Amino acid sequence: MPSVYTSSTFPNAYEYKRRRVVPAFRDDPSLGKIITRYYEVRDGTYTDPVLDTVDSEFPTAYLTNVRPREHRDGEIMRYEVDFCTIPARRELDFEGYGARFPGFGVASTANAAKTVYGFVPSADRKTAILHVPAHGYTVNTVVGYHLVLASGNQQTGQFSMQGHSLVVQSALNQLTVLLDTPVPAGVPVNFFAGTVRNFSVAFPARSEVTEEVKGRVVYDYFLPGVSSGIARADDIPLPQRFRIFGSDGAETSTLSTTTHPTQAQYEAMVVGGQSFLAQVIFGRWRGNIWERGLRTVRAI
Repeated sequence: MPSVYTSSTFPNAYEYKRRRVVPAFRDDPSLGKIITRYYEVRDGTYTDPVLDTVDSEFPTAYLTNVRPREHRDGEIMRYEVDFCTIPARRELDFEGYGARFPGFGVASTANAAKTVYGFVPSADRKTAILHVPAHGYTVNTVVGYHLVLASGNQQTGQFSMQGHSLVVQSALNQLTVLLDTPVPAGVPVNFFAGTVRNFSVAFPARSEVTEEVKGRVVYDYFLPGVSSGIARADDIPLPQRFRIFGSDGAETSTLSTTTHPTQAQYEAMVVGGQSFLAQVIFGRWRGNIWERGLRTVRAI
């Protein structure tokens, strides 16, 4: 029988060509690998390989797949197998997803602290134009101000904003404020980031909406009997996606003062830029290795 390599994983088999190793994920080769091996045996000595068999060369790789057998030269049979390492956590940012967002039972307002971006275009270095990122709400009124100007990641100064010359443009979520203290010389004024505290935002009443948004997905991988604390697939924890329940315990799509969470609690998530679990993805990845994906989206 022609042979190239003797297999220490399957003693009766020979590798008729060199094994092939490829990344489990092309976008990040460090997360795991797939090893394909090419075997031949005498037909009478063949036994089905057992899933989860450990590869002799890569001790953290486990058998996940056996491809169809091919008979050659009468008594010779060839087959291919895949061994896979258990992938490390995989994180994908900004994946598009059609997410459902709850309705608001009544129109309301809420105070918030919000990160803003802006610039000081005036020659006197006192007029600040602030843009407030808005998701599902509009700037209503500003009731107090505290701004930290920054250039890049380097904090450059702190200013008190009394707002004695203030214009609010709700449609653009833009604030124009005359600073009591000019921006010091040497501090860049073409662009800055900061925080405005205690401004009021308005939430109109609405029905449940579905919008295409950018979310984040975190994938984890488990092999029962190998992964810590996982003896069976049933042991893999699956958290519950975000849901709303009324006072009677029934699920609902519209927030109110008596739901869990309440409308006020969800509004705080919106103005705080918080995310919620929108989808749980679960199934076999390869062989007995399971994949769990948790997709989160920002509340709007």
